Amino acid sequence: MQPPAFPASDLIAGYVTRFDAEFDVFGLKTSDGREYDILLGDMTFAKLIQNLDEAYPDATSSMRFMLTPGRQLFVYGVAYPDSPKFEAKQIVFVGRGEEDFCFEKQNWWIDQVKSLANFYLKAQFGDGKIDYRNYRTNISLSGVKSTTNYRQETDTISRLVYGFATA
Repeated sequence: MQPPAFPASDLIAGYVTRFDAEFDVFGLKTSDGREYDILLGDMTFAKLIQNLDEAYPDATSSMRFMLTPGRQLFVYGVAYPDSPKFEAKQIVFVGRGEEDFCFEKQNWWIDQVKSLANFYLKAQFGDGKIDYRNYRTNISLSGVKSTTNYRQETDTISRLVYGFATA
């Protein structure tokens, strides 16, 4: 990897090629064949991918044992100008085992869509009666509706409907 001219953060998806426990560095090869040296820093943490309604599945204590060749994962980190290594800040494993892919489990996507739908219903209508006169297209990530913007945007609504339909 060519070091950038300035510190830059990025997310890299790929497959582990090797792990050097002595130097806390592992190789990560992307689907297009590029290989990166990933450095585990003092503050690197790891987790398993999770569905929206699931508890946080921490994997920090076992991340070094999970860095086996062929394992797919995602690494969010920082590339610094003075280092050829990419420093990992967060690692997201797609499953506990090398051939385990959480999103391939039978109800993964059904549960994901159900949790999205429940979020939108609760954010839009609370626990009360569903009344579309109270529907708003401007909702924060925490589910809070805008109290100042009452404009209804059809592109936002159509993306929601398309997202549910394709999922």
